[in-house]
Amino acid sequence: MNLMEALLATAEQDDIPEDQRTTYWLDGGIIYPDEVFSAQGFLPLLGRMAERKLTRTLTSTEINCGFSYIPDRAGIFGECFMAAAPTGGVLEDGLRLAALSEAARDVLGMGKPGIIDITPVFEFFRAMPREQRGGLTQAEDKELKQWPLYQQMQPKQAA
Repeated sequence: MNLMEALLATAEQDDIPEDQRTTYWLDGGIIYPDEVFSAQGFLPLLGRMAERKLTRTLTSTEINCGFSYIPDRAGIFGECFMAAAPTGGVLEDGLRLAALSEAARDVLGMGKPGIIDITPVFEFFRAMPREQRGGLTQAEDKELKQWPLYQQMQPKQAA
């Protein structure tokens, strides 16, 4: 199982009851976890956030996550996420998966039961130029915006 598949398995847990799962909404409709956590989905954003967190936590500028961001018109943010194999100085998958999972919890509300609207996350970062998104590896939280950006929606009550 590769790193992206492992993150999707973490996000899309089939072993918990339906009412305990996270359902994502984007622009008024459901977006499925395999779209959210795809290379052309939110992974470019989550990768940058994970790199930033690892760099700050491990207090080193020599951290190599092996993540790259390729321009891609079909990507939600206009780019595609790639993860190199954990060799030649690239961090091992266990650390990278933990960092990506934490970024997904912080940025997208992964694991919260109910409906999570990630439209505000999309709008905030989509409006940000690619160069500025690229700079997120050094940015401080206070430079961005009050977290979390996602919104937990209230389920509709039966009449």
